[in-house]
Amino acid sequence: MKGFFNKILRINLKTKTSKEETIPDSVYETYLGGKGLGTHLLMKENPPGVDPLSPNNKLIFCTGPITNTRIYGSCRHGVFTKSPLTGVTQNLIPEEKWQNR
Repeated sequence: MKGFFNKILRINLKTKTSKEETIPDSVYETYLGGKGLGTHLLMKENPPGVDPLSPNNKLIFCTGPITNTRIYGSCRHGVFTKSPLTGVTQNLIPEEKWQNR
C-alpha cells in the first residue's frame, strides 16, 4: 500500500535484539493510519489482562502514511500501550516533528 513500508521493527530490550517483520497490505487497508495500526497491534499483541507495569505490556510507536510530508498534521506519531493509571488502552499523539539524524 502506498505511503507505508509494510514493515515493523520489533525490539526486545531484555535480549537487546531487533528484527524486521512484514505486515500484509490487508492490515493497512483495514486499519488505515498510524492510530488504526497502533491500536490494532496493541490489541493483537497484548495478552488479555496483562499488567500495565509488566514486561509483557507492549509499547508501540507508529507513524502514518503522511508522516514527514508538507501536509498539515503530518508531524504526528502515536505511542500506544496499556495505561498503568486507568488499566485501559492509552494512545498519545504528540505534535512534534520526528528528527532525521
